[in-house]
Amino acid sequence: MAPPNGRPLAPGPGREVVHRSRIGPVARPRERGGCSAMGNRRRPRARSRRPDTPSSPPEEPKVVRVRGPEDLLAVVPFRLGFHPTDSLVVVALDGPRRRFGLTMRFDLPGASDVPAMAAYVTDLLEQHDATDVLVLAYAEDDEVAGPLVRALLSALERARITVPGAYRSDGSRWFCYTCDRPCCPAEGMPYDVSAHPLAAEHVLAGEVALPDREAVRAKTAAISGPSRAAMETCFGRIENDIGAAPEGTGPGAELWVDDMERFVADWLKSPRVLHPDEVARLAIWASSVPDRDRAWSMMGRADAELHRELWLQVLRRVVPPYEPAVACLAGFAAWLSGDGALAWCAIDRALAADPGCRPAELIRQLLEHAVSPRAWEELGGAA
Repeated sequence: MAPPNGRPLAPGPGREVVHRSRIGPVARPRERGGCSAMGNRRRPRARSRRPDTPSSPPEEPKVVRVRGPEDLLAVVPFRLGFHPTDSLVVVALDGPRRRFGLTMRFDLPGASDVPAMAAYVTDLLEQHDATDVLVLAYAEDDEVAGPLVRALLSALERARITVPGAYRSDGSRWFCYTCDRPCCPAEGMPYDVSAHPLAAEHVLAGEVALPDREAVRAKTAAISGPSRAAMETCFGRIENDIGAAPEGTGPGAELWVDDMERFVADWLKSPRVLHPDEVARLAIWASSVPDRDRAWSMMGRADAELHRELWLQVLRRVVPPYEPAVACLAGFAAWLSGDGALAWCAIDRALAADPGCRPAELIRQLLEHAVSPRAWEELGGAA
């Protein structure tokens, strides 16, 4: 089923997701409790500039206990990488300890798309064999959020997916859809995530929640003004230097593969800010299909963040006609590192530059279906 509106964010690295459809039988009555026992989540390790080695087992992450709506509201922005607005967020709870698993964010739909959105989200959760989920709508009022959440709760009930809690946040107060006890008054409860201890823990761990999705998009924005003119001059010089053709069909194209592989491998060992000439060279190399595919094959989940940072540097300074391949590499590395929001922004740029870009379309499908980055390893990608 295609998404009626909005986009799911793929699960982060290290999360097990099973890709099987399961159609649940008629729902059994749901037990509704208070809003305290909401499950725990694994907090990822602070991002390091250099992972140990691809074969090194990850350290056991610390566990942050999410005990109620305020804890959930403090954690979700760091899980997404930005503070959502006008959004529906669904978090699957994995295993008997109900740790955070698959996380999806969608733009709030128009009123006519509410049934399709509820069906689409439920379908995705069934594909991933989700059994317990938390639902959180970000909206100033309940005009759209309320009908959407209620439609989703009905669809989840039919699919026998349990919802320990469903909430709406207007930015300063939270409201509960699944509890009418005194702990969840109809007028809502005030909260402040900026002062929340869990938010402080994430910041101290080096994690960032950007102000909004536009701040994420800015990380993939095209260069402009005098800087763009300077890069265009730089690209022209490097094209003349290496005999490039826009489609990577120059006489030396097949010889670039080893040069690019050596460059990327060296950069991964010692990350740094790229010189403009290096940006141009990498972008021109990536325009060759063999080079692009080699860059892809070098990516693994253990070092995906480094590949993401490398290709983001190139993407921020690349000029036409070299944008699509670079944006695809940055987007794929973002997906592989669990940053679905950034991956979407990179793929949007690739498709804006070349609407027929097939690699971008393939990555878009990975994102739309919330495919786990673990699938790359299963397909034989770099470990």
